Amino acid sequence: MAPIDTTLRATDLLRPLAALP
Repeated sequence: MAPIDTTLRATDLLRPLAALP
């Protein structure tokens, strides 16, 4: 479950970056 939590955090951080452009 650790890798899943890490992936969710990474996605949450990348989501706003992808939404800017």
